[in-house]
Amino acid sequence: MRYPLALLLAITASATPLSAQARTAAQAQFKGVFEPVSYTEDIDLHSVFFVNGDVGWASGKSGTIIHTRDGGAKWTAQLGGDPGDKAEKITMLRFVDERHGWAKQDEKLLATRDGDSWEEIGTLPYTVTDMAFLSTSEGVLAGGADIYSRGGTTIYRTTNGGKTWKPAWTCAAKVQLSGINKNVVCTIEQLNFVTPRIGYAVARNKCIGSGCEPPPIIAKTTDGGMTWATMVGPGDPESDGVSSIFFQDENNGIARLTSKKLHITTDGGATWRGIPVSPGADLRFADPSVGWALELDRRDTPISYTTDGGNRWTTRVALFPVRAWDYTLPRRDRAYVVGENGMVLRYSVVPASKPLGKNDQVAPAMPAFESPLDEQVAQLEKVVTDIASTVGVTAADGAGGGVSSAGSPASAEPASAAPGTAASEAGPLPPASTFIAKCCKKNFSLLEVILGALNTTLPEFIGKYRNLNLLLAAVRMGAELPSEYRSVREGLGTF
Repeated sequence: MRYPLALLLAITASATPLSAQARTAAQAQFKGVFEPVSYTEDIDLHSVFFVNGDVGWASGKSGTIIHTRDGGAKWTAQLGGDPGDKAEKITMLRFVDERHGWAKQDEKLLATRDGDSWEEIGTLPYTVTDMAFLSTSEGVLAGGADIYSRGGTTIYRTTNGGKTWKPAWTCAAKVQLSGINKNVVCTIEQLNFVTPRIGYAVARNKCIGSGCEPPPIIAKTTDGGMTWATMVGPGDPESDGVSSIFFQDENNGIARLTSKKLHITTDGGATWRGIPVSPGADLRFADPSVGWALELDRRDTPISYTTDGGNRWTTRVALFPVRAWDYTLPRRDRAYVVGENGMVLRYSVVPASKPLGKNDQVAPAMPAFESPLDEQVAQLEKVVTDIASTVGVTAADGAGGGVSSAGSPASAEPASAAPGTAASEAGPLPPASTFIAKCCKKNFSLLEVILGALNTTLPEFIGKYRNLNLLLAAVRMGAELPSEYRSVREGLGTF
């Protein structure tokens, strides 16, 4: 099939990446800004989670969970909200989509199934240090085995959305220290899942007092948390510990050591290489390229950022009004930081000419999205609109049908089969109408080539910009959307 040259040239041009000079010029037109979008009550906020640039939750003291759908312009209390309430604080907000989320309140697990109303659904193990949900039903947490536990020594799993938890693995590792092999009991500090099956955990030597950081222990699961294998590294087993990790996928990850050194792996933690930077302790990535590392629990907060997957980092110091305790990075151009006294700061990328508000603070501008999708979607919308307009007008003029080559009205639908009879058994279909061929053949040709281009572009775009804040949703979207476009294209060909 031959396609119009102009359309092919347009698609090719839109797929051409920006040059380095063009990217620099584009970035110079924008700036990053932290602006206050704080809650109206003096309630310390300890946790925040946004599922996209505008929809998110924050939680904290006085049994409070607040919610926004407009990027913090308006906050609504879903639980608590009264500074005088003596209820336990709520922490560890976790979501898998806009409707399904969980939160920890002391040893109770709270959950929402609609994004609005919350209920207590179960009891948590002692001393929960981190929690991750792999779907609306499956989840993993690190907790203590008894009331005397000083950390999350055991991995627990749930298969019923958090109503009940069963122990799956107790942290232990065999390490060589000072030339002697030792069996070390460890506590799990952090969980990081990259797919519903593959996850990593930070573990530390279970001891009290100074010198408890080493050795650096990372555990890995490939079956959704049922079994785990430990590995020692990166860093020096005698002096280093791991403070945080973040894996963008099964193979590519970053580990920050207690000595503030940074290491990168491209083979799932089998080997590591050091990078001469010292970013903040709390690593988060918006997508595989753009990530932040913050030093929390302070006002003068060093913010380190990378735009190339962690190979190079730049550090700036932001002076927040009060101490910051948590942050979320739902998109490369949007972030939220929460802390004392109801503080919520929204990071966004705005035109360089936009005036700063009284309490705004300039921040580095993250790079923009680079994709031919905008152009391709615009082309798709135009072609579909043209087809709809043409079919609507012509069909109305023809009293609901086209005119066949024989000059008789064409049926709008195939003849119905008799009840209980398959269409293929009801006899041959009526002759094909020439209506579509006459009215829309050119537009259908355009539609097919645009869908073909989208089918190629979409997986690349999702792979480059997939939302690591909602990784599981991004994994599903990456698997489902390209197949949806293929189905549409195949259906168009059949039609």
